[in-house]
Amino acid sequence: MALKNNKGFVLIEMLVAVAMFMIIIVSITSLSVSAIRNQKMVLATQEISGQASYALEYISRALRMAQKDSGGGCVSVNGNYKNNPSSDSIVFLNHYGKCQQFYLDVGGELKEKKSTDATQGGFLTGASLMSDHITINSLDFHLIGADNTDNLQPRVVIALDAQAASVAGSPRLKIQTTISQRNLDL
Repeated sequence: MALKNNKGFVLIEMLVAVAMFMIIIVSITSLSVSAIRNQKMVLATQEISGQASYALEYISRALRMAQKDSGGGCVSVNGNYKNNPSSDSIVFLNHYGKCQQFYLDVGGELKEKKSTDATQGGFLTGASLMSDHITINSLDFHLIGADNTDNLQPRVVIALDAQAASVAGSPRLKIQTTISQRNLDL
């Protein structure tokens, strides 16, 4: 009787094949996890960018239309804007003749208040301009030409530093813009 040539696997060949299979699976899994992590970061960056752009455009539109406060009930006599010493808020008389304020809340939220009339009292409660998913690290309003006696056209420089609150290690977005008042300060 002749011996048949068996073409089966030896134990060592089987171990090498399983090891190679495991290496391939681990590398594919790590690439997938990395891709998902990067996608979360990109989506967080897009959300920050979109919401910050909306908020700055909304604030810019309101500040461009600010009026001189002739009565002095909102800002000061013949002033255009007022901000507090820490510069994280700004108050002005809007084009409807009402006092309006943009400010950074204690919890890192960008908020807006509007008054019922042109006086400091009577502000409505603050409404948030961005979602809870975004944290504002800093908000600065720098006034240039806010007083009538300085012979400068009123301008406001806004610097915003935002970060996604929901994604650990998310990127920070820093934006700065300058707004000039539409009506000449004569």
